[in-house]
Amino acid sequence: MLNAQTASAMSLYGKINGWELMSADNMSASYGQAIYLLRTDNAPLFFKFDFYKAKDRWVVVRIFFNDTYSALPK
Repeated sequence: MLNAQTASAMSLYGKINGWELMSADNMSASYGQAIYLLRTDNAPLFFKFDFYKAKDRWVVVRIFFNDTYSALPK
């Protein structure tokens, strides 16, 4: 589902021109969040990643994206 949503967004927003880390927060030793700005030809996209440290590696447990920063979940 995420692949289809991302492909649909890229057809609308155009080529990816880069990305910027907007914020990163280690909420505990085993949980963190990061928000990235994806720069495209037509508009910005915002991605929020939730990370969990499972044993000895970090795993992405949730991904949200939207073209409106304030619409990302808190």
